[in-house]
Amino acid sequence: MPYCLHLVLLHLVLLSPSCPTVSILLYCLHLALLSPSCPTVSILSYCLHLALLSPSCPTVSILSYCLHHALLSPSCSIVSILSYCLHHSLLSSSCPTVPILSYCLHLALLSPPCPTVPILSYCLHLALLSPPCPTVSIIPYCPHLVLLSPSCSIVSTLSYCLHHSLLSPSCLTVSILLYCLHLALLSPSCPTVSIFPYLSHITNFCLLLLEPLVNNWPCNPEQTLIAHIPEQREIISFGSGYGGNSLLGKKCFALRIASRIAKEEGWLAEHMLILGITNPEGEKKYFAAAFPSACGKTNLAMMKPSVPGWKIECVGDDIAWMKFDEHGNLRAINPENGFFGVAPGTSAKTNPYAMETIRNNTVFTNVGETSDGGIYWEGINESLDPGVTLTSWKNKEWTPEDGEPCAHPNSRFCTPASQCPIIDPEWESQEGVPIEGIIFGGRRPTGVPLVYEALNWQHGVFVGSAMRSEATAAAEHKGKVIMHDPFAMRPFFGYNFGKYLAHWLSMEHLPSTKMPKIFHVNWFRKDKEGNFLWPGYGENIRVLEWMFKRINGEDCAKETPIGYIPAEGALNLKGLGDVNVEELFELSKEFWEDEVKDIKKYLDDQVNADLPYEIERELSALEERLKQL
Repeated sequence: MPYCLHLVLLHLVLLSPSCPTVSILLYCLHLALLSPSCPTVSILSYCLHLALLSPSCPTVSILSYCLHHALLSPSCSIVSILSYCLHHSLLSSSCPTVPILSYCLHLALLSPPCPTVPILSYCLHLALLSPPCPTVSIIPYCPHLVLLSPSCSIVSTLSYCLHHSLLSPSCLTVSILLYCLHLALLSPSCPTVSIFPYLSHITNFCLLLLEPLVNNWPCNPEQTLIAHIPEQREIISFGSGYGGNSLLGKKCFALRIASRIAKEEGWLAEHMLILGITNPEGEKKYFAAAFPSACGKTNLAMMKPSVPGWKIECVGDDIAWMKFDEHGNLRAINPENGFFGVAPGTSAKTNPYAMETIRNNTVFTNVGETSDGGIYWEGINESLDPGVTLTSWKNKEWTPEDGEPCAHPNSRFCTPASQCPIIDPEWESQEGVPIEGIIFGGRRPTGVPLVYEALNWQHGVFVGSAMRSEATAAAEHKGKVIMHDPFAMRPFFGYNFGKYLAHWLSMEHLPSTKMPKIFHVNWFRKDKEGNFLWPGYGENIRVLEWMFKRINGEDCAKETPIGYIPAEGALNLKGLGDVNVEELFELSKEFWEDEVKDIKKYLDDQVNADLPYEIERELSALEERLKQL
């Protein structure tokens, strides 16, 4: 039996729960599902037999006549049967559901090659002519949507329809019927038999609401489940309101699932910002940079350079998909359409372009609120008008004397990328932008210099594998703990870490590739008194300027055991004031020997036999070079 017939039968059942046809059609469906290999005629004959038990219902008599006709003409197509059904249904206009559904079936079966969109729109149009039908009040938006988007895929149309049905969750019929259509149209080639048992399972959960809906997100921390099935490209999330677990297109798909797809197809899906840098001479280069959460990705992606003549333009602040093109250039796209940034610490001083971006058309989560309708978080550095009070993210009145933050440490803003005043002109380019430099970084208060360059691609992959950073509010660990976070991907790997390293190493062996230079930065090194040694923010352009020169082949670096660092005088410090450059680039032999031990233990524990030989060799080589200090 065609899936559309099953769907309409289900529709009829749900629209007319008090009609005696319910038991008949349910039995028919039951029989059909139990006997998928049997001819439709034998199933319908049983339905006819049952229908004759209830001859007083006009719907039954029409269907029974139709089924009787089917039995007399088993070789005839269903089209002619349903045409006859339609003809007879018009004789029983007192039953509003019959002509609507009959005509819908008639249209669907007369036009099997046609898109279902116009068929459904016509069906819904007819439904609107029959106000007794409860569907009318619930899905007026659907025909409007269908008619506005006739060229769109059925799946997206009905998904949107399903989304709107959730606005009326008190109607049992709509939730079940629309989900039924959505599922059936997602799998038009699958037998209806396999779809209906799943639908019967779903209907058990489509219960009438006994009280107004307040929050439709299932918050259930005790039973939180976030599962990924890469082989099926499937994500399952329940119970968590955390951004990465509820916005599934972001980290779940664009990193975990996409990194698996990238492995299979020969490209890279990475937790990286993408930015364009233009020097005073008008030369432009693009960089990708990986930092753990709350280590300054968004600030760097939207940086306002302090050095005159330099310009930064943002392609993306969080995720990069990168692939070598036919000319050997690594090209990157931003798969996202906006920014989902950490609010605390964002201000006109730290990120003026971000503050401009979020001035309107922005969703804020878990921030504080001012009594005059504004928002507030720690570090926003905007004064309040006299008499304005604050409400914390816990919806309680708040003052600085409360001893806890007004905004959650991981509170966020979500805003369209197109609103960014320095969005790159190529940010939506299908070809992507050419990446000439890759930057790794982390929050390291001691030991790690401001910037160093990897000796080569293989060493750069090792540098990425050895990334460590202080844990952040976005991570599961609390306190000032130095965590291993390779490639800033530790929470986002979609497959075996050892295979991931091998995949990165393999990029160098692709034909005619032009490998980007790899760098490591640390904006967060502190002196013995706990003060930051580097001012950061807009002054970071000075570090990027040095990278720019290195990519252009300038001899402005000196080799050290960990890589190349700026030669004396190579870092532009003009106008910066008093900066202790010597301490910024100091390499402690004791620190780095301990670092090697920690890296080795981590790789042994986490990767073990899957560790590529090249990474093992780089670790040993670093250990040998440190003996020179």
